[in-house]
Amino acid sequence: MSGHGGTSGAGGMSGQGGGAAGAGGTGAPNVLCQGVAPAFDYDSSGNAIIANFDAGFSAAFGSAATTFTASGGTYVSMDLTEDFSALNWHVSGTVGATTELMGIWWTCSLPSAAGGCVLDFSRFKGIQFKVKGNAGPDHQLFFTLGRAQNDPAAKNAMCGSCDLPDGATEEGHCVGPGLDIAVPANGDSATVTVLWTDFHNGIPFDSIDPHQITGIQWRFHAPPGLDGGVVDGGGVGGGGGSAGAPGGAGGNGGATGGAGGAGGAAGGAGGAAGDTGGGAGGSGGAGGGAGSGAAGSGGAGGAGGAGGANDGGSSGPSYMGDITIDDIVLVPF
Repeated sequence: MSGHGGTSGAGGMSGQGGGAAGAGGTGAPNVLCQGVAPAFDYDSSGNAIIANFDAGFSAAFGSAATTFTASGGTYVSMDLTEDFSALNWHVSGTVGATTELMGIWWTCSLPSAAGGCVLDFSRFKGIQFKVKGNAGPDHQLFFTLGRAQNDPAAKNAMCGSCDLPDGATEEGHCVGPGLDIAVPANGDSATVTVLWTDFHNGIPFDSIDPHQITGIQWRFHAPPGLDGGVVDGGGVGGGGGSAGAPGGAGGNGGATGGAGGAGGAAGGAGGAAGDTGGGAGGSGGAGGGAGSGAAGSGGAGGAGGAGGANDGGSSGPSYMGDITIDDIVLVPF
């Protein structure tokens, strides 16, 4: 059985500004869904910096003193904690039957609209980051990106075009492409470079289109099962993602969307399957406030589904995940 619990989308970005705000109501295509090419700071090797945590907090896409087209930060699922005091992204917590994940959210601010958006990374050939720590018994994380054509309409930037049947979960219908990445068992830091062509197993589209990126996410694998197999985490769509930055001005009613922090991604629909049945998915966060002026605060992010009981009572096996990620960049051609 697979240890990463399905690949149902990049997830965790449903709270990023509540989708497009202020696009206008003219019937014109939503510019936030057309692939926004963000501005970047660059490192000494010419790589575009998504996040390096050198400022000691979670900001993504540029320094705090710089106003860029895109801005964002990090999020983690409910049972994980994150720390930036060592000028990197340290994530830790107990990994059990529920899928535990961490990722990057963002919003865009354009002259005509602001809110959750699709990013165009086609100027680059792939993504790179440093990783170290305890990723569990198999020393691997699952790494996935969101693709707008593989997202349901209400997910991530709210720009998705994947048709999710009524009552269906994302797994098997709308899935972000991904792959397993190795984390050194000896605690050393590894630099991982993943080309767009390395991403696979998306549904309905197998790999990534760098013109339409909607999310960046890492997931812990489920722990080994008591029967020697693996406790499958279920197809979790979104986990407990962070809220986005305030949305831009709406057409007639002001901004909608969550404030930055621990708001809003939709809870995972599929709880982890134990020997006898998985638990229900957590609920998503509350929406941002409407009306003119500042956007309302995002609700608390919903957790992924609770793990199903093994044989009717045991919470199942678990391990302490402890991962440090740093220097997340895009690699030029």
